[in-house]
Amino acid sequence: MLALEAQLTAREVLQAFHRDEPYLFLGSAFMAIGVVSIALCVLRKRFDALLVSLGCFAGLYGARLWLRSQMLNIEFHDVFWFNRLRYAIDFLIPLPGFYFFRVAGFLNRGGRKVVVATAVFFPMMFAVTLALGPIKLVYDLNNLV
Repeated sequence: MLALEAQLTAREVLQAFHRDEPYLFLGSAFMAIGVVSIALCVLRKRFDALLVSLGCFAGLYGARLWLRSQMLNIEFHDVFWFNRLRYAIDFLIPLPGFYFFRVAGFLNRGGRKVVVATAVFFPMMFAVTLALGPIKLVYDLNNLV
């Protein structure tokens, strides 16, 4: 027997788009900031850690806003890896954010140790979520940190 997929009406798709409009717009804006920040670093032909960390943070956050949109969920609702990536990206966003504060000089010696600890902790949480899917314990540990 053939498995028939449920057809979405144009109204449902339009409602999903209207719900996601601000998030899609903000995701595009954040991605543009990320691209411009890294492009400025490349055009100057000099590495600037502030621009790179800002660009990575903005790009990851824009990607998170896009991945969380209902429009992409409509398109990729049956894709195995999409749902895992959708939740796993939450753990990559703090890395360039903490690094930005470190490079900007906002953190003292204790804060620098926190940056090193998060550089180990968050990639592990990303890998666990990518491998096993969203787990409440992982998010509880994230909230604790």
